Amino acid sequence: MTTTEAITSCGSACGLCVTRISHFSVNLRGKCILNDINLQIHCGQLTALVGPNGAGKTTLFKAILGEVPHTGKLEFLDSEGNRSARPRIGYVPQRLNFDVNSPITVGDLFLAALGQLPVFFGRQQTRP
Repeated sequence: MTTTEAITSCGSACGLCVTRISHFSVNLRGKCILNDINLQIHCGQLTALVGPNGAGKTTLFKAILGEVPHTGKLEFLDSEGNRSARPRIGYVPQRLNFDVNSPITVGDLFLAALGQLPVFFGRQQTRP
């Protein structure tokens, strides 16, 4: 990201948690994608990350999710500034790589996300 990024927040923070990003950088295939990002996101706030295509918005989200290696600090803190457990973060990728002709329903997709077994093992039968 460069000086073209804009980070805005609205709403009131709950004061219970914060995600703090400090000196956060991402290098992929020898190219610097993000350099020295510093950001705090408070729970309970609506936060928007805005920028042109190729600015690194998706890369930042993927690094926060652990899908892309990064340097710097990523901390999840409670209201007293102590480290807390990694929160559940919902993320919808720009593209899903799956066979559009596969016989999977929306229900199967949700079960796959919630279940412990892959969908292709079939649905677990509950015993009476």
